[in-house]
Amino acid sequence: LTSDHTRLTTTSNARLTSLSWHPDGLCLATGASDGRVRVWHFGAAGGRVVGEVRVSVERGISQVGWSGEGIIAAGDRRLWLITE
Repeated sequence: LTSDHTRLTTTSNARLTSLSWHPDGLCLATGASDGRVRVWHFGAAGGRVVGEVRVSVERGISQVGWSGEGIIAAGDRRLWLITE
């Protein structure tokens, strides 16, 4: 077995609550306890945030996933479709 470890660092102190890799293996969507949904792109130089949206939730983002239209985020019994 081999493993590559990457630390996702941001200026936020929010907990990471959900993540989902894009089928291409280069992008990662993350959801956090403060309602932020971020898109990370991973290349030869490591990961960097290429998009960020914050939605109003009390208990944070519970799920993120990729769809043909963009990213679906769930939290507080609501769904958001996040597109470019």
